[in-house]
Amino acid sequence: MKIIVCIKQVPFVDQLKFDSAAKRLIRDGVQSEINPFDKRAITQAVELKKQFGVAASSRDMIDSAGVRITPRDDAAEVVVITMGPPQAKDALVEALALGADRAVHLLGKEFAGADTLATARALALTCKKIGYDLILCGKYSTDAETAQVPPML
Repeated sequence: MKIIVCIKQVPFVDQLKFDSAAKRLIRDGVQSEINPFDKRAITQAVELKKQFGVAASSRDMIDSAGVRITPRDDAAEVVVITMGPPQAKDALVEALALGADRAVHLLGKEFAGADTLATARALALTCKKIGYDLILCGKYSTDAETAQVPPML
């Protein structure tokens, strides 16, 4: 089973500042974290992975006695995907520490300033390319609170 979790790096809520003229959040110099609702999705995916078997990425593992570990055919894998600036890498590293097996970072100037539809489309195309059995997302992000990307995805 391949489980994809789409995550977003968001500014700490207590540090949020808003530029009224530009109608945008000011992110410069603000610490960020994995969106709390996305972190819950990662945790749930890792729990599902435990129920369905070891990760596909461990196919070449050998135990301490030198015996090759062969996972079941229904082995589970958790892949996290984010679209964001270079510093979003920190969110992916944290997601791996939480138990994800792989991380994908959609990064590039073509993604800068993307609206929710463009974000959902980029994530959907990436999910399709990777392949999946289940996609999990948080219910909304704590920065914009639009709750549009998950249902569009």
